Amino acid sequence: VSEDVLEYHDWARLHYEADATVVAVCSFTRHEGPPEAVRRSGGFSPLVWGTWADRWTGVLRDTWDLDYSTGNDGQQAGWDWNLNLRVIPKHGLSVISPLASRSNHIGEHEGVHMRPRDYDSSRSPSFRADREPVAYVEP
Repeated sequence: VSEDVLEYHDWARLHYEADATVVAVCSFTRHEGPPEAVRRSGGFSPLVWGTWADRWTGVLRDTWDLDYSTGNDGQQAGWDWNLNLRVIPKHGLSVISPLASRSNHIGEHEGVHMRPRDYDSSRSPSFRADREPVAYVEP
C-alpha cells in the first residue's frame, strides 16, 4: 500500500459516510490521474477496501459468496465477482476509487487467484508507494 492509504480511507469514510449509494471505498485502480482525484464507479476491486457497518449489514453480509456458488460453473464466482456483477448493479450502488492507485497487487507466485503469466497485467501503472497526503476531490 502507499504511505497515504490510511489518510485516503479516512477522508473517504467521512466524506461518503452519509451517502448510502456508496457501498465501498477501494484503494486499487488501473487508472492514472492526479493523486488527489477520486472517482465514483460501479467497479469494485478487492485489493484493499473498506465499507461501513450499515452497508455491510444492509447489503453485503447476506449477499457474500462464501462458497463460490454465485457464478456459472465456477466462472465469475466468488465474493468479488458477485459484488461487481450482481450486488452493485442490482442495488444501483457505487464504489469510490482513487485515480492514482493506493494499493498494488504483489502476489505473483503460489497464490490461489493469481497465475504468474497474469501478474504483470494485474498491477497498477499509477501505484507509488511514496505518496504524501493530499486534499482529495471527486471531479
